Amino acid sequence: MCAVVLAAAALRPALTAVGPLAQRMAAQGMSPLVFASLTALPLLLFAGVGPLTRRLAARWGIERVLAAALLAIAAGSALRWPGSIPLLLAGTVVLGAGIVVANILLPSLVKSRFPRHVGAVTGLYTGTMALAGAAAAAAAVPLAGTSLGWSGSLGVWALPAAVAALAWVPHARGVRRTPPPAPGAASPALFRSRLAWQITGYFAATALGFYLCTAYLPKVLADRGLSEDAAGAGLATGLLLGAATATAVPALAMRLRSPRGAVGVLSAAQAAGAIGLLTAGGSTAAAFGVLLLTAVSGAFALCFVLFTTRAPDPATATRLSAMAQSTGYLIGALGPLMFGTAHTLTGTWNAPLVLLLAMVAAATPLGLAAARSRRTL
Repeated sequence: MCAVVLAAAALRPALTAVGPLAQRMAAQGMSPLVFASLTALPLLLFAGVGPLTRRLAARWGIERVLAAALLAIAAGSALRWPGSIPLLLAGTVVLGAGIVVANILLPSLVKSRFPRHVGAVTGLYTGTMALAGAAAAAAAVPLAGTSLGWSGSLGVWALPAAVAALAWVPHARGVRRTPPPAPGAASPALFRSRLAWQITGYFAATALGFYLCTAYLPKVLADRGLSEDAAGAGLATGLLLGAATATAVPALAMRLRSPRGAVGVLSAAQAAGAIGLLTAGGSTAAAFGVLLLTAVSGAFALCFVLFTTRAPDPATATRLSAMAQSTGYLIGALGPLMFGTAHTLTGTWNAPLVLLLAMVAAATPLGLAAARSRRTL
């Protein structure tokens, strides 16, 4: 259990530490395209690395591949420390590949090792992900103000990933406890499943909303009149409260006959947050931004519950996780690019926020359909 928590703690900081540093990066000449790439590249990698994950796990075992993925996150974060654009992008690719693999394997590992406590363990690790992301967002600007600079503020997150990798070494060296998924392509039946595509669509829209918030919420709040520190604190607060919802939602969803009510409440809160950001300014905009991020964090955690509860066995959970995350993150990767482009073209955040609101509207019926009853693939 401890190793699972440490792994989860390494998956968000490299991504959430980027947004609060946007103004410092821009002041030093970083282009909007490069900045957007720091969030988009790890998500784009899901399309390429995601389908390989099952084969790697089948060949080497889930524990060994997970340990290697955590080492990749540590190495990629360290590569970003010098701050040069080539190393920054190369490090983002390396750590992004590690995040992809770990994200896909954790639902399968949880379903296999903790079959009677899927909701509680899923809540624990998704809550840990959100809490670690909040810590990274809160620490980004203060760390950048030290001798580390903004690049060192990104590079320090190699440490928790290295610690997590070390925690998995005994599991990787020991007898393989978690049955690996079968190698080869995903079952054609999965791609013909309406339920699988509903889960994939809901996850795609949720991932897009989450990573839009982590990348751009500080910039939106800064343009609404908040200081750099206050804008970063708004992101950190949203991620911190999101950690609470990410912990509570899976356990609650497992106790309900159907988690459709959770989908409805979370969607309504996301819509309210997006509308508030669109219309308000100052501290009121910050409050709506926190509401938006808190709700989307809960929806993100709910997706991982669907990966495990809608799959009849760990192998299918891995395939569903790979399908949903590979497709979903590919769509999610386009979000920061479209969001930034729309802002550049219009000079305001209105069009990007309307796009976000439209994604919430599109996600809601998909989530309600995927959450209906206790049906499985």
